[in-house]
Amino acid sequence: MTKFLRILKITGLVLLIGFALYLVFLKSDTKKEEIQNEEQTETKQDVSEELVFLEEDGTYSFKDSSLIVNADLPEDVQEIAKYGDEQIDRFVSMRKEAGDLETASFPWNLDMKYQTYESDTIISYLVQGYEYTGGAHGNTFLESFNYDKKTGKRIEVTDIISSKDSLNIFAALADKELTVEYPEGSSGTKENWSIWYSDNDSVTFIFVPYQIASYAVGQQELKISAVGDNKNLFKAQYFK
Repeated sequence: MTKFLRILKITGLVLLIGFALYLVFLKSDTKKEEIQNEEQTETKQDVSEELVFLEEDGTYSFKDSSLIVNADLPEDVQEIAKYGDEQIDRFVSMRKEAGDLETASFPWNLDMKYQTYESDTIISYLVQGYEYTGGAHGNTFLESFNYDKKTGKRIEVTDIISSKDSLNIFAALADKELTVEYPEGSSGTKENWSIWYSDNDSVTFIFVPYQIASYAVGQQELKISAVGDNKNLFKAQYFK
């Protein structure tokens, strides 16, 4: 009987020590998980805060396992810098909402760059963006910023055409010269003709994928002469 009690005490002691060790390891793992969660939270906050603003020269570059962001925009146009900040902030917010930044199977990619076009009366900045979030292909977005060189004010398509009827004529030209699968994207509204740049005797309008045709067709451009037979479609003050 005494021997049985001794075995029982030893067994109980072993179980007690084992349980104590289990609690120690459990606490250690919990603490480790809390630290990892804190580091991930800090990483997300740092990424979000760091990507909100472009540098003073209009550039930005960031890369980690979940995000690749590159931007090259004009350094002296505040309106475009604001637009760039908004696009970066939108993209980062989308990535955060999609899931854990640290366990992404592929990095999301955002790239923005610009081209400048200039006539005697108008300077145009065409900001091209490309973003990839998975799938068969990425998406393209485009915005044009056109400024009257004399006044410095941003101008829209309605500022350079002689009347709204010009937009309906543009729509007919698009149907004739471009691949138009979605007519609503080239109808005579100023929103459909908002992406453009000019030289001294013509205006080039751009349609991004899915605006008037499928992604396979690609980006399309329609160059319209602003002189000769078409001079009445535009305001003479902007073209020779």
